[in-house]
Formats: sequence, structure tokens, C-alpha cells
Amino acid sequence: MNVMQGTQATLTGAITQNVLTGQLFERMPYNGFARVCMTGDAAGESRATIYAGGRVVQQESPMSRQARPPLIPDDIVATFPARAGEQLVITIRNTGAGTNTIFWRVDLRPSR
Repeated sequence: MNVMQGTQATLTGAITQNVLTGQLFERMPYNGFARVCMTGDAAGESRATIYAGGRVVQQESPMSRQARPPLIPDDIVATFPARAGEQLVITIRNTGAGTNTIFWRVDLRPSR
């Protein structure tokens, strides 16, 4: 299993096009499954959209406001199949009045 995690600050009214840009596993390394976990600031209004290879996995939706790194299984947002080479994209839109920080984690595991 491969794991990526981090934080992303998004300015007021702005959109972060892909929090995974530049990550080693931005493209799925093998046929398998991806699990995305996220939380946002306690006072934030962040919304996330998830794509795999151009397919919408999760339409723009709000996330938990726990203001901490994601816990499994509490903060799992989506688990989905993905093919080798597909780009994984997590877009964040800040609909709030200040800069919001989101905490994210993506786990990848190969198919059996």
C-alpha cells in the first residue's frame, strides 16, 4: 500500500485545482483502489471534488470540520477503483470568508 498525506491552504473564494500535484503517486501506479480521507478547519467552508482519470468520483461536497489530520475510518470520504496511469485529482473550493486549511490522506492499494 502507498500513502500520501498533507495539508492545503486555500484562500478566500479560491479553488485549488489539485492538492496531489507533484506527489509521487499523483498517477495511479497500478490497477487498484484509492481511499481518500479529509478534514477541514473548524471554522472553514471547504468543499472537495474527487476525480480519477477524468471520472467524477465525488461531486463537490463539504467535509468534516475536525481541524486535525484524518482518522480512519471516521474521515473516509471516498473509496474507489482506479486503473494504472489514471490521474487522481482532489479539487478544493473555499466558499468561506477566510483562508481555510484542509488535511488530506490518500491510500492506494493494488487489486488482487
